[in-house]
Amino acid sequence: MLPRLSAFGHDYSTKRAASDKMSHNKARYKARNKRTIKRYAWKLETE
Repeated sequence: MLPRLSAFGHDYSTKRAASDKMSHNKARYKARNKRTIKRYAWKLETE
């Protein structure tokens, strides 16, 4: 396995890069979920 370059130009092992990506995706998913729930609640209130 070759070391992979991250967006910041650090040498990551593939495993490290993968785990970083996973946690980043998880955070994004959580934030998106929060927004969706908020929007849905607002929809219920207005209808």
